[in-house]
Amino acid sequence: MKRFLVNKSTVSTDKSITTNLTNLTPTDAKQLESSFDEEVFDISDNIDEQAVQPSISLFPRRMIYNKYRSFNSSWYSKYPWIEYSKQKDRIYCYYCRHFAINVSNTSGQHVFIKQGYYDWKRINY
Repeated sequence: MKRFLVNKSTVSTDKSITTNLTNLTPTDAKQLESSFDEEVFDISDNIDEQAVQPSISLFPRRMIYNKYRSFNSSWYSKYPWIEYSKQKDRIYCYYCRHFAINVSNTSGQHVFIKQGYYDWKRINY
């Protein structure tokens, strides 16, 4: 299965392997920036790890439909398959991420696998 997230153990820390960021074209820089946006390091890497469900007393709030809303940890019991990324303030589907096959960017699954979901008003639909 193709992985959408970068495995922390495969990230090189070798200082000799660097990219001169000053020589990037605007297109290259935008592609590099968007690839960083897709990487999430604080949720499970594989099926050997449990879904990451941090218990936080106060989750970040964001304006959604003219009202401040935030993730609610009580949703873990209602939706045990979700994992929450503190880094992105978004939720992901644990099972979808680890077992999905042939997910396109246009499918609804893409949100729960790669992009993350954060519409806290509509989570109960």
